[in-house]
Amino acid sequence: MLTKPLHRRTVLRGAGVVVALPFLEAMLPRFASAATSGAPQRFVAIMFPNGVVSSDTGENFHCTGSGAGYALSTALQPLAPYKEYVSPMLGLTNQGYLDLFNAEMTQSHWYAAPTFLTGQPIDWKGRFTGLRLARPGASVDQQIAATTNNPIKSLVMGVEPANGSDVQDAFFGQEHMATQISYSSQTTQPDRLDNSAKVFNMLFGATNGVVNPVMPPPGSDPGMMTRAKRRKSIVDAVKGDLDALSKKLGKRDKAKLDEYATTLSQLDAKVAAELAAENNTMMGGTDGGTVIQPGSCSTLADAGYTSDNNTQSGSLSARCRNMLDMMVVAFQCDLTRVSSLMLGNENTHVNLSNYTSVVGPHHEISHYAGRADLLDAMNTINTWQASQLAYLLGKLKSTSDAHGPLIENTLCLYGCGLRDGQNHDRDRIPLVLAGRGGGHLSGQLRDFGGANHANLLATISGAFGAAPSVGDSSGTLPGLF
Repeated sequence: MLTKPLHRRTVLRGAGVVVALPFLEAMLPRFASAATSGAPQRFVAIMFPNGVVSSDTGENFHCTGSGAGYALSTALQPLAPYKEYVSPMLGLTNQGYLDLFNAEMTQSHWYAAPTFLTGQPIDWKGRFTGLRLARPGASVDQQIAATTNNPIKSLVMGVEPANGSDVQDAFFGQEHMATQISYSSQTTQPDRLDNSAKVFNMLFGATNGVVNPVMPPPGSDPGMMTRAKRRKSIVDAVKGDLDALSKKLGKRDKAKLDEYATTLSQLDAKVAAELAAENNTMMGGTDGGTVIQPGSCSTLADAGYTSDNNTQSGSLSARCRNMLDMMVVAFQCDLTRVSSLMLGNENTHVNLSNYTSVVGPHHEISHYAGRADLLDAMNTINTWQASQLAYLLGKLKSTSDAHGPLIENTLCLYGCGLRDGQNHDRDRIPLVLAGRGGGHLSGQLRDFGGANHANLLATISGAFGAAPSVGDSSGTLPGLF
C-alpha cells in the first residue's frame, strides 16, 4: 500500500504513449476528505450551427413554464433524464451579431461563430488582412483556461474539417470566421482539432499537450489504419506500470483504475475504427428522400464537407461521441479543465440524410421557409444535436473522480450564436447551461428579458475565478451561481 499521497500528475508510460491517471482517493492529502480538498471546476462550450426553428412558422427549442417547473421543448427532449442539471436560457441577444449586421448591412450565419464565446464582433473593416476581434479580449473559455495550471490549457475541437466550411475570399482558410469559436486574444485562435486521432494523440502521445504521430493521418494507407496492425493497444503499452500501481491501491481506487483501463481500451478501438472508416468511406450524398436546392445564403459547392453516409464507426454521431468521450477522460485525469466542441462549422453544408428524410445540406434545410418536410428535418437535426449534450451529461454523471461525479463540478454552455436559420435572428438565441460547475444553481428556466448574451459569458467567467467581463459585456446576470 502507498505510504504517502500519490501525486496527481502521476502517469503511466509505455512505448510512445503517456497515460495520465484519473483523480484517485490516493491523491488526496492524508486524512482529508474530498469535500475539504477542493474539487476541480471544469467548463465546456458546445456550439451547434444554423440555429433552430423559432419564427412565425413554429418553435422547437425554447422551453415554457417557469423556475424548476419548466417544460422541456421538443428539440430538448433528450435532456429529460438530466433536467435537474439543465437551465434553459431565455431572452438573451447576441449583440456582437447585431454589430456585424450594422457594419455589413446584411445578415449572415457566419457572424454566429466568432461572437458565440467572445461576446463581441470581429473587426469587419480589417477582415481582408486577417481575422481579428474588434477589440482586445479573449473568448470566455480561453479566459478561464488562462487561470488554470493543467498540462493542456484547453481542448478546442470540431467534428468537421476546419477548412471545410463555405469560404469566400474575405475569409482565410482554416481561420475564417465560420470555423472558430475560441480566441486566445484579439488576433489569435488556438489550434482546433477536428480529427479524433489528433485529440487522442494530444491526450496520450509521448508528450501530453503536443500532437504526436501515434496514429497515421487521414489519407494514409488504409492498411495501416488500425492500431492493432501497428503496435500494442494503449493499455497493453502501459500494462507494466498499470499492474504495479494497482497492487499499491485500496479497493475503491483499484476498481476505479480497472474501470478506467477498460474505458481507454474501448476508446482506443473506437478512434482507430473511426479513422479507418474516414479513410475508406467515400464522401458524398445518399440516394432517396427529398432533394432540396441550394438556398439564398450561398451557392458555393459543399465538396469540402464530410457527408455523413456511414451509420457505423464513421458516422457523425460516432465522431461526436469519440470527441466527448475524450473530453470526459481529459477532465477525469485533470489534463485540462476547459474544452470546446463545434458540432459543425457555422453555415455548414454537411449532408445529414442519415438523420432526416431530406437529402440536402444542413444550411439549406435551415432555410425551411414554411416547408413541412424541412421543418421536420430541422426538428430532427436539433433533437440530434441535443442528444450529443445528453450523451455528455450522462458520461459526466456516470464518471467520477475522488470528488464524486464529474457533472457536479462541470458547467456546459450549449447553444448557437443565431436563433433561426431562416431569418438569421440574433435575439432570443438558443442557449442552455447544464451541470453544476462553478456553483451553477441548475434546474431552472431563466428569462433575462433581452440582455446582451455577453453578460452571460461574463457571469460564467467570474464564477470560474476569471475576470467578470467578456467582450462587450456591461455586467453580470443574477441568480445563476
